[in-house]
Amino acid sequence: MGFGLYVALANAVERAASMTTKMLKTIKGIRSHEDDSRDIRDILPSKTIHEDNSNVTAMGLVSRPLTEDQESTGGFFGDSSTIAFIKQLQDTVRLRTPGPEPMQEFSNYGSQESPTILNETVDSHELLPPRHLADHLVDRYFSKIHTLYPFIHKEAFLAAYESLWRQNDNPSTERSANGLGLGDTRGTRTSFYYGLNIVFAMGCQFSDIIQHEREAISEAFFHACKPALDVDYLEAGDLALTQTLLLMAHYLQGSRAPNRCWHVIGIACRLAQGIGLHSDAGNDHRSFAEIQVRRRVYHGCVMLDLAISIILGRPVIVPHKQCTPLPLPIDDRFLMVDSLVCEQPPGLFSRVEWFIATLKLYELVRKTLNTLYDNVGKDCEDELADQRQNKRLFQIQSITQIDSELQEFQLRIPGPLRWDVPVPEAQQYGFLREKYLLKARYVEIHQPWFITGNNHVRLDFCI
Repeated sequence: MGFGLYVALANAVERAASMTTKMLKTIKGIRSHEDDSRDIRDILPSKTIHEDNSNVTAMGLVSRPLTEDQESTGGFFGDSSTIAFIKQLQDTVRLRTPGPEPMQEFSNYGSQESPTILNETVDSHELLPPRHLADHLVDRYFSKIHTLYPFIHKEAFLAAYESLWRQNDNPSTERSANGLGLGDTRGTRTSFYYGLNIVFAMGCQFSDIIQHEREAISEAFFHACKPALDVDYLEAGDLALTQTLLLMAHYLQGSRAPNRCWHVIGIACRLAQGIGLHSDAGNDHRSFAEIQVRRRVYHGCVMLDLAISIILGRPVIVPHKQCTPLPLPIDDRFLMVDSLVCEQPPGLFSRVEWFIATLKLYELVRKTLNTLYDNVGKDCEDELADQRQNKRLFQIQSITQIDSELQEFQLRIPGPLRWDVPVPEAQQYGFLREKYLLKARYVEIHQPWFITGNNHVRLDFCI
């Protein structure tokens, strides 16, 4: 789910400095300049530590054989997790196969080495990569990631980004970005650097840098924003910090560090609630643009929390449907702080439509999770047989209701995102990726699920 495209296996960062010179030469269409900013090697730390040696990735992929005890995988993984599904398959095989069988190894990686994370902190937040590399990574972030997950205001962010490269202190002529989080003209420089580095890290995943160097470089950028997790820094949390943590969780979702991903999205959700993103209180004093960005970020936190909870089979922080209104389908360039009301021009399909449709689909995912899976723990041992039977009947009825809502959802999908309606070839470009990603998430809800009555009886349902 979410960011399955990000594969961030952390290579030994000691090799990153020696690789960097060659890496810069491999960037397509980019040429180095003598007068650029500091070499990227200046921001690469030199030490690593081993941490979170897990059999499971943050996408729920199993990288080592499972044992009888799920806790051997390094944490609790409930019914909806991939681990639980594989373990059910293994248990079924054991019931049907006499005698012990060697357990097959499920692996998504060629190496079983422990993941590494960086343990140094960068004293100066103002270490930037060369301008041409920085521009390349920012462009890749906004073209590949932001179009799906608009958690930051593009125009505000780019205005603040451009100001970093100015050689003088002349005041900016850009529009005010007050209240928009990363890029807020009232925000601290440190907060923006943390956000910028996670943008670099995520953009690096789609860069022209060759694969084995890309992973080490992106991890170095991630390291630069890790001080944002400091409890003292969290004390003064704001919208910009929430955006940074949300992006960090997205980055970690493609790592072999499920617990780090789990913890960071949890912090992001708590911070979002702590600064009131879940509430409309105080909106009378906020601009229309600020309200929309706040709603995007809050629903982004809730969505990613739900996605990771399903993948790892753990309880969600926000278990119920949200009363917070969804954001409106208005592109960033039309969200201006100095406008009382902002609107998307008629006839221009908004990039935010895919994000909104995905949020609606995830509410159906939440219903499925609450109805069919137990991610809290095992049922009480003394649960009566008739209670279990009533529970199953309720689940069957719920499946019918969820299926009906899924059909209604499909009928309400905006035209450019409909995968069941032919679209002229000339109109497909621009939203083709979004269309099939939405279809993939729709199909994913129809995956098989299992209810275990005892070790010998299993009821298989598919919605």
